[in-house]
Order: sequence, then C-alpha cells, then structure tokens
Amino acid sequence: MKTKKGLILFSAIILALVASLPIVFAAASPFSSLKDLLYDVFRIFLDVFKLGFLKGTSDLVAFTRLMIWVITFALFHASLQLLMTVGTLTNLGNTRSGQRLPAIISFCLATITAIFMPENVILAIGITYSAVWAAIILVAVFAAMIYLCYGVIRTTPGQRNTWIHVIRLAILFFCWMLIYNITTVVEAGVPGLV
Repeated sequence: MKTKKGLILFSAIILALVASLPIVFAAASPFSSLKDLLYDVFRIFLDVFKLGFLKGTSDLVAFTRLMIWVITFALFHASLQLLMTVGTLTNLGNTRSGQRLPAIISFCLATITAIFMPENVILAIGITYSAVWAAIILVAVFAAMIYLCYGVIRTTPGQRNTWIHVIRLAILFFCWMLIYNITTVVEAGVPGLV
C-alpha cells in the first residue's frame, strides 16, 4: 500500500515537472544553449527569494536569503525531530500527525526568518561568514607553510645545513608574499571592509 502511494506521488511530481517545462522554455527566450536555459531556471528560482512581490532586492541578498532559509529549516527540523524522539514531546511524535509537525513548524519558522530579516543584516551575515572562512583559509596556508619549514624539512644535528635554511627562508618569503598580495587585492576591491 505504501509503495502505491509513493508511486502515485512520484508520478504526480514528474507530471508537474513535465507540465511546467513549457513555462521554463518560455522563460528561456532565445534557448540558444543549455547554459541560458539553466540560467533562466535558476533566475526563476531566485526571483521567488528576491521577494519581488514584497519589495525588490538584489540578487546577492536573494541568494543569501535562500541559503539562510535552507539552514534555518534544517536546524529547526533536526532539533524538533530530536525533541520529539528523545525529548519531552515523545507522546506527540508517536501519532501520525505528530510526525509531520516538525516539517510544518520548521517551514513556517524558516520562512518567517527569511522574509522578515532586513537586507543589511543578510549582507552582514554573508560578509561575516565569508570573512571568517577567508581568515581560516589564510591561517591554514600559513600554518601549512610553517609545518613544511620546521616539521618536514629537518636539519641533521652536527652538520651545517645551509640549503635547508635557504629553503625555509624561501617558503616563509613565499607565504609572506601570498598574504601581502591577498590583502592588497582585498583593500583595492572592497575599500570599506578592511
């Protein structure tokens, strides 16, 4: 019985996708290439999260809002599932309607969070997240260079190893130049952030 319901649901989804293909093809006006088609499909999807029906926002804000919605939904859903299986709401989780409750609540809370979050907060979240990961990547490169210099390239005791010190100095100089070039590009590209 469950297999029939799943097959009917799968068939309905496929039928809906096939029915929506003319809309997608109509949105891709020239249909010159697959790239244009994929861009137009993604554009339709982003326009929903641009909240054009409320107020138009930029594409960057729309994409960040979409990602915040996905993350918020996943976090709420996982925590509510955990609460219903192990926590205080185990009796409610055993009922048939209680199994759908985490998805419904998570959908509503994620939608409210994504819609009512101001644009400047969304941009601040995106900038902060990317700055933190950029710092982690820079620190990882610098730590890898230091490890390469002093963990991998070792001197033998009692011998003069001038070449090893030259190689270490070259690696450290390369690391310094890399970080200097990255900060120069960041300062030139985004003057208000650094």
